This record gives sequence, C-alpha cells and structure tokens, in this order.
Amino acid sequence: MKRTFTRFYVLVLLLSALIACSPETGPGNATELASDTVTTASPPTTSTTKPTTTSTTEPESTTTTINDETAVLELHAYFTTEFLAGDSRDHIPEERNAELAELAVDPLLTRSTDSYNAMLAANEYSVGKGYVSHPTEVRITGDSAVVIDCSQGTGARYNNNGTLITPADDFYKFREFRYQRVNGKWMIQDIFSGGDLRCDPQDV
Repeated sequence: MKRTFTRFYVLVLLLSALIACSPETGPGNATELASDTVTTASPPTTSTTKPTTTSTTEPESTTTTINDETAVLELHAYFTTEFLAGDSRDHIPEERNAELAELAVDPLLTRSTDSYNAMLAANEYSVGKGYVSHPTEVRITGDSAVVIDCSQGTGARYNNNGTLITPADDFYKFREFRYQRVNGKWMIQDIFSGGDLRCDPQDV
C-alpha cells in the first residue's frame, strides 16, 4: 500500500513539473498568445520575453505611405493654388512651360502646354487664383495616386480687349487629380472634372 502511494505521489510531481514547463501555459506566454490573435504580420523577431514588441516591417510600410501621401498633397497644393494662379500676361512663356515640365507628365503636360500656347497665339490671357482646393480623399497604389478634390476654379479667360471668354466657376465641384511617381518623384498626370457634380466643402 505504501509502495502504491509512493508511485502515485512521484507521478503527480512529474506531471506538475511538465505542466509548469509547457510553452502554451508557462509563465510569460499568455500575453504572447493573446497578441498572436491580433497581430497578423510576419512572425516576430523578438524573444518571447517581450511579446508586445512588433516587427519593423509594418511601421516602415506605414511611414512610406504617410510620406507618399504628404508628398502628393504638397504637389497638389502647389499646382492648384500657386502654379495655376496669377495673370498669364506676367508670365515668360518659356519659363512657365519649363516649370510645368518639372511638375507634370503626359497626357496633362502636352495638353496644358498646347492649350497655353494656343491662348497666347490668340492674344488671350487668363487671370485667377488657381483652385480653392478642399481635398476629400487620397488613394495611393504603388506609383500611382488619386486625389479627389471638392474645388472651385477661380481662373477666367479674356481676349485682348478684356472681354470675358470663359468665366470662373461659380460653384464647387468634384475633380479627380491623378499623379504618377517617376524616378522617385511625384508628378501630376491628369485632371478629370466632375462637370456639374457639385459639392459643398463644408459637407465633405
């Protein structure tokens, strides 16, 4: 009877030791298991003693996305509110077209350059402050980006006698601006107007 009890006691001690060393229920692993149910990134490179430390892969990707979005919006703001602003009679055409070539790629580059040169050839000019811009959405996919903008165009075109040819917008409407990254630099690629698809910047 004593031998049976002794064997039972030894067996209990062995089972207790095995349970204490289990990687699923041992000390310090409860947090790691809970974290694994949330984190779906690549396996952690840190030891199990610091289960809340995350991989550097996701933060780098997030930082890149933030930097891209910032770069696109900075270009968008400059193009819509500065480059397109002013009185075309004050421009030096060669300098204006050279600056556009630093900001844009085709099809916008060729279309805008041809339109500007045709305006000059017709002795017409434009005056305005560019767009009153209210970006509502930014989408970046690889080297392409789209900015949806609830904007109002302030530019108007006149002939050489000062007669109005094309008036400025009298309402806000949605426009889609497309950007392309070329050799690491974001460039404006095209603009699509929403026609009469009106918007209110206070509601977007």
